[in-house]
Amino acid sequence: SADAQESPLAQLRLSPPYVVHLDVHPTRRSEYTHYKTTMREMYDQARARAGLKPTDATQEVLIVDEATGSVMEGSLTTPYFLRGGRWVTPPVAEKYSADNGSGGQDGTTRRWALERGLAVEEEIKARDVTDGEAVWLSNGVRGFAFGKIRKTHG
Repeated sequence: SADAQESPLAQLRLSPPYVVHLDVHPTRRSEYTHYKTTMREMYDQARARAGLKPTDATQEVLIVDEATGSVMEGSLTTPYFLRGGRWVTPPVAEKYSADNGSGGQDGTTRRWALERGLAVEEEIKARDVTDGEAVWLSNGVRGFAFGKIRKTHG
């Protein structure tokens, strides 16, 4: 019926998944990757390397820590991966640390998911992320969205 097509769940099912890229160039973690600031160059550069426009709302790029090879976060989102039957998100240190956590931010939707047991913290090595893998993304403005990894070939 026409009513079924108007429902939010129908729209959610019909929404194509985000295309999620891994940044090909690792980023050095810093206070600017740990705290939300206006210093966005590393995120803007990662989006540009993935061919994403600033206004592109259907694609995301995941930032990879230069020192550990682990996923830090998305350029605009927190990622969640299915590992061992549970959803995991990169660990975040309480205060900025060169050694602890992933180097990413402790966003509000991330804290919400962790507090409710929807996800747990676990390191995610970029080399373990596979092409076509399912991923959830969250941010405070857009909420939660489903995506699929697209690894660059070649």
